[in-house]
Amino acid sequence: MRESIIPYASRSSLSHPYQTIVSRKLQAEYLKLCGALDLPPPLMQEALQSNYFEHVYRRCAVVDQAHLSQHLSILLVQAVCLTGASMRQMSSEYFSTCELLYIKVKTLLMTNHEKNLRIILQSLCLISCWNTTPMQVVSMESAYHWLSIATRLLFQAGLHREQTYETVREPRVLRRIAWYLYTMEKSYSCGLGLPCMIRPHDFHVRPLTPEDFDKFDANSQLFVELTKINCLRARMLEVYWRKDESEGAEAAYDILRSMREWIDRLPDQFRLYSGNNPKRLYQRAVYELHIHYFVVIATFFHLCGWAVRTSITNPAVLVASSCMARLYEEILYREEIGLFLPIHNWYISIASLPQIHALSGSHYADDTAEEELDILRRGLQAMAIKWPQANNLQISLDRLYERRVSNRHPNQTVVPNDKDLTGCSEYTRDEIDGTVLNRLVCDLFPFPTSMCPRMDIIDAIESMNPGHEGSTETTVPAAWDKEYQFDWTLNLFDPESLTDGYVPSTSMQTFGEGLSF
Repeated sequence: MRESIIPYASRSSLSHPYQTIVSRKLQAEYLKLCGALDLPPPLMQEALQSNYFEHVYRRCAVVDQAHLSQHLSILLVQAVCLTGASMRQMSSEYFSTCELLYIKVKTLLMTNHEKNLRIILQSLCLISCWNTTPMQVVSMESAYHWLSIATRLLFQAGLHREQTYETVREPRVLRRIAWYLYTMEKSYSCGLGLPCMIRPHDFHVRPLTPEDFDKFDANSQLFVELTKINCLRARMLEVYWRKDESEGAEAAYDILRSMREWIDRLPDQFRLYSGNNPKRLYQRAVYELHIHYFVVIATFFHLCGWAVRTSITNPAVLVASSCMARLYEEILYREEIGLFLPIHNWYISIASLPQIHALSGSHYADDTAEEELDILRRGLQAMAIKWPQANNLQISLDRLYERRVSNRHPNQTVVPNDKDLTGCSEYTRDEIDGTVLNRLVCDLFPFPTSMCPRMDIIDAIESMNPGHEGSTETTVPAAWDKEYQFDWTLNLFDPESLTDGYVPSTSMQTFGEGLSF
């Protein structure tokens, strides 16, 4: 018989009656003041819960339908409604509705109203989906803060060890929660340059399987695939931390092979193209899955480039950026970018940087780079309607464009003017020609030429001598590559970024102000 998971507040904490009476009285008054116990009307609950399962579940599969119909938890209902409300179309009531639900969830969490740890972990995962604070602002109102709390509770309950799941109730949803926290925390580690809260060698939870879901439908499968590709960031971070170690190159190549294996084994229903048809079938969920994939490609060259003696200036990153821009373009035309979570602010920023780099003097400084950068700008502008922190990222990107492109001296040449068959400079050609990187990079893009205008780069690389796996013959990137890092705009301690004025929308004035020292 499975035992109940450790309660969040044990009965032993009630050993001081006076303190308990006082705290309970204050908490009851606070809950009443905030209206935290007042649920939305039944029809509104139904609509918002439907939004969660339709639009958010595949990204954050931590709640099942049964959890909302059995043993009703006020905290869980409010948290699901908050996440569902964030998927509503923009209106005059959008921010006020989300803000009120956010305050209710936060109040219920901070007053220890809920004693079931599973529900608390679920709610912490859900509240982390609502984030109006720029990533680089130090704040207790950020998604990173809520993920941090959930991660510590995960450790306290022993849910980072597989043997724990043999004795607890509801191990399936708890395992999904563990994997969600693990992958999301790695996203913040990569973006903010912060230490991992869950180190890979401390996380011993088996991979997700269909048995971990009540109903293994398309959304459940998407969550599994998203987890698979995003957890590769953990291995990338390990390579990054092991700089100067001889085994770094082989570990990096293994990651590339895992990425190739992921895209090759992707179920047919989640592919961008069907058979030999060069026309994409629009599916927003599938587009988003591939956007994650292209971000992981860029992350690899940022974190692991040193191990294979290349950098994020590798042409493959420009191809990934071009693919992302074209997917976002179609999503913009269909006016569905408002259904994305705020993590896409970061993704669009990552996609923008290779375009700015291309325009700063490389062979790829052409109309395509300008066009795709404009698409990504429009993407951030559209995201900013719901997620104001996108404005800060746009300001940072505009500053970089001004510094690297607009203010570049006409005679300032970054690469030689002569062109070769690959369109690469002498540096970038050496990075990919005759190495294992050549073949593996090409295999990361099994798409027709209609995918994006930059697919000709992959075609050019394929026409070169592919070399053989195991080769390590490459050259060191040019010195100017060292300045080209995509985390400069998200660095928590970057004074330039921290002094950016953050002006949230009128109804969000209490959020995003940050902490001062």
